[in-house]
Amino acid sequence: MERGATHVCVGLTEADPGALAGACAVLTGLGLGAQPERVDGRHAVVTVGDLAASGLAAGAGAGFALRDGMARARAALAELRHAGVAGCCGGVGPQRVLALLAADLAEAGAVFALTRADVPGVLWPLPVERLAGIGGATAAALRRSGILTVGDVVAAGPGWLGARFGARSHELWSAALGRDATPAASEQRRRGA
Repeated sequence: MERGATHVCVGLTEADPGALAGACAVLTGLGLGAQPERVDGRHAVVTVGDLAASGLAAGAGAGFALRDGMARARAALAELRHAGVAGCCGGVGPQRVLALLAADLAEAGAVFALTRADVPGVLWPLPVERLAGIGGATAAALRRSGILTVGDVVAAGPGWLGARFGARSHELWSAALGRDATPAASEQRRRGA
């Protein structure tokens, strides 16, 4: 992803295909320059692009266009409320995984932002179940090994994870560090994957 990319995520409190389609339509209607991606039944995320390079105000020290991303997420939520979609929240981050987590941490009707600098203080104290892509079986396996928080995953290290989770360990390690392990579906399509 280009330097300074901002990801805006709209999250729903419950899976609702109609509301998610509405969220995607609203994100498209905001003219963000990219098509929103449906991540799962509750989240739609769009990569806004290199807003900092376009001259729009960037958040101090954030490395991405925090203020503009927040403004766009708030506009999307306002539009969704106007359309009658309840229980929406917004997340903004320099990577998809952080925007998704930010949306999950936001209260209904609010927008929350996560920067890379926030990862140790916000992400690491969370239970392992909050990691992106962690299912019940993986969380249970981690808990049986004494790994209770995301910070415990980081402390265990990639070697320990690799010995227990094999190919999946890179995804776990990246998520615990607040990094995307795999490119967005739109990136994969662009690359022909």
